[in-house]
Amino acid sequence: MYKKKFKHSILIVCYNQRQYLDEMLQSLLTSENIPYEIIISDDCSTDGSQEILREYHSRYPEIIKLILRDKNVGITNNLNGLYNEPSGDIISFIAGDDYISPKLLEAIDIAVSNSGLNPQLDKLLSLPLVANLYPNKTLRYFDNNLIWTNPNIKKISLAVRHKIITQNVGISAALFKIWPHFDLNSFEDIGIYSDFPIYVKVATMVDYFIQVKDEYAVHRCDVGITSKENKIKNRLSYNLAAKKIINEFNLDKIDKNYLNYEIIKNELYEYKSFYSFIKYLISWIKTIFIEKINKKDIFKDLIFTLKKSSRIHIILNK
Repeated sequence: MYKKKFKHSILIVCYNQRQYLDEMLQSLLTSENIPYEIIISDDCSTDGSQEILREYHSRYPEIIKLILRDKNVGITNNLNGLYNEPSGDIISFIAGDDYISPKLLEAIDIAVSNSGLNPQLDKLLSLPLVANLYPNKTLRYFDNNLIWTNPNIKKISLAVRHKIITQNVGISAALFKIWPHFDLNSFEDIGIYSDFPIYVKVATMVDYFIQVKDEYAVHRCDVGITSKENKIKNRLSYNLAAKKIINEFNLDKIDKNYLNYEIIKNELYEYKSFYSFIKYLISWIKTIFIEKINKKDIFKDLIFTLKKSSRIHIILNK
């Protein structure tokens, strides 16, 4: 096992996440491989977050760089403002309410070293485990087994189905140089799925996925900025993002059909009309015949969707 120690740049955006900052920062500062730099942009928090950040900066001035905004600029502008900041070999995004396992950065170093790739030259993205932490304190782990067992599946096909499980940690400097910015006001316009088109675009730009075993990045569910401030219903947000992807990417007919199927399914959940039910059934039949990657999930969808769409369930049982 060969390990080269790379310089890790950690980019953090936060807003009113005071209660989680200690856990997040301690996960980085007590890591087996302490980051080269931690750059934090706070979007004019009003809950005392900036006081905690200043205290950490006073203790680790050589590591922590603060951008403390005196006016709220919104999540997309706050995030975009970090893109020119990092100078390390490997860059990671971490939200103010998330954290990482103690050996994650070291595990990334080992995986990248053993790949023989150069993060300054090669466009690579590390894929450790991702753990969702729910409000009841339970953890659910996700891996990327589909990628490792089916290397011939197109990356964009995996991405449109959300089958590339990533928290955007372990991004090579070469990939980060071309990392796409969010459109201005994209969160306000699209909602919680505003990062979906970015996620798909990144998948098309990556040359190498690097498997990082055992270690994980934790995503805290239902407490983040987007969860608290979402002004557009999740299904509508997904549909807006999916339509944007259909319009902007050169998808094959199977990928395009999959997104249209998801759009029609969400419309059924939303409207629960007999027309939307018939439209969904037609789309389901078409999709089950041509879908290759997600066929099992499509089968499960029909039963779940019938149960979820309670009004349709009542109509069909009259």
